[in-house]
Amino acid sequence: MSFRSKKELLQILADLVQVHKKLTEKELLHRDINIKNLMMTCDGPNYRGLLIDFDYMAIMSELLKDTQAGTIPFMSADALDGRKPHKPADDLESFFYVLIFICLEYSGPGHERNWDHSRDIVWDIYKTRPNCWLLGDDFTSLAAAKSHTMAKAERFQEDVLDELPPYFKELSPCLMSLWRALFRSDEAITHNIFTAVSRGQQQQHAAAS
Repeated sequence: MSFRSKKELLQILADLVQVHKKLTEKELLHRDINIKNLMMTCDGPNYRGLLIDFDYMAIMSELLKDTQAGTIPFMSADALDGRKPHKPADDLESFFYVLIFICLEYSGPGHERNWDHSRDIVWDIYKTRPNCWLLGDDFTSLAAAKSHTMAKAERFQEDVLDELPPYFKELSPCLMSLWRALFRSDEAITHNIFTAVSRGQQQQHAAAS
């Protein structure tokens, strides 16, 4: 996904989450939220989010257990586990993983990260703790790896936030707020909660610019 600023990235993400919400209101679930299916389209001077590839889309009332679908690095732990029907919250968790991936893999707009300046070494996401989300022997081990990182704030801080490049460091509060909404709230994450967090951070960037 291309973006020109952190503000624009968060705006596009909020757009995409609202598009996904409209689908769920029609009892449709995308089930394959990944970085290649989230696009941008020009809307005058601005860009908006565009959700594509509906090959795995399903009618929510017809979803059964043991019907795993999605792109592995971005699937929720429950979707990987496969013992529960896919639900909207699983796709929202996938949006979260897309944002994490972008923040880890890019050093800024249009620039893939190839150097870790803080440690003066070549950057390789496969040498970080989140690499276990990308590689694994089976869905069960991948689900366990994600659940391990997301189980505690300290682990999320160490495994993800501490690995962010300088450009994305100021998104740490946004990522931590989304982590809390997804994994520490007594209520299930909703589209509006997800959007409120990302738009709140976006407005902070607008005020600072």
